[in-house]
Amino acid sequence: MALDGRWEWLGIALAGAAVYLLAPVFGHRSALGATAYGTAVLLILAVPAVRRLRDRDRCPDRGRGRGRVRT
Repeated sequence: MALDGRWEWLGIALAGAAVYLLAPVFGHRSALGATAYGTAVLLILAVPAVRRLRDRDRCPDRGRGRGRVRT
């Protein structure tokens, strides 16, 4: 899933680079790592949710009635 070409996964790489470059400057490697990777995970979770909401607004009938059998 991480190699599916979606840009939100770049946050993980950017978090690693940020920790590597900024930890010597700020001196709080663990706090900086937790903040950077936590932000990246939030981005990974939020972007697909926003994408789903946006797609649902564009096509409101999509997905309704699938998998349900009315008797």
